[in-house]
Amino acid sequence: MPIIINPNNPNIRYSADVIPNECPICHRAIEPSIIAVVQTEENLLTDAVFLCKGCFNLFIAKYRHVGSGNWSFAHSWPILPQQVKQPKELQRLSPSFCEVYNQAIASESYKLHQLTGIGLRKSLEYLVKDYLIFLNPDESEQIKKIPLSQCLTETHIQNKRLIEVAKRAMWLGNDEVHYDKKWENRDLQDLKNLINITKEWITSEIMAINYINEMDTPKK
Repeated sequence: MPIIINPNNPNIRYSADVIPNECPICHRAIEPSIIAVVQTEENLLTDAVFLCKGCFNLFIAKYRHVGSGNWSFAHSWPILPQQVKQPKELQRLSPSFCEVYNQAIASESYKLHQLTGIGLRKSLEYLVKDYLIFLNPDESEQIKKIPLSQCLTETHIQNKRLIEVAKRAMWLGNDEVHYDKKWENRDLQDLKNLINITKEWITSEIMAINYINEMDTPKK
């Protein structure tokens, strides 16, 4: 079990289950330096201040006393959510999807799980509707107004598997905004997986369309 030594009093040592190996600010893999240790709430909580050798920021790791002189890692603070960089095709297609998706992932980093699913559901709607507007620019205003479920039909999208995957992402997303859940055996990770599959398919479709349009059939 790792040992944390109080730098102000080397005779005081803490048996911890974990020493953070990732900086919550720069997200690099690290072996942090211990700067200080402070015990609070009648010695039931301990704050260990670490220095990241990558970004040289200080962060706090909180530990709870679990008995017999042992301490259990709770979480690190502050947390700077890691941005998900989307393919350039998606950035051009739907800046709103990229923004809302990153905000949803940020809420998950802050353990605001009740908000994460709502944000993911909204990001899905931006992604699908902006894709349809890309395919049918003359129908832009109509597409913006219709429900997402009406967008996911063969009338608007030819790729049947894309429709089926996006539908399932929509179902799980709807679960996150409604009172009762219909898919009790599914969670946020399933929703993220389905959105990621949807965005990969859409990205591939856009890349294919762009290559076809940019490369004429060679003359014989």
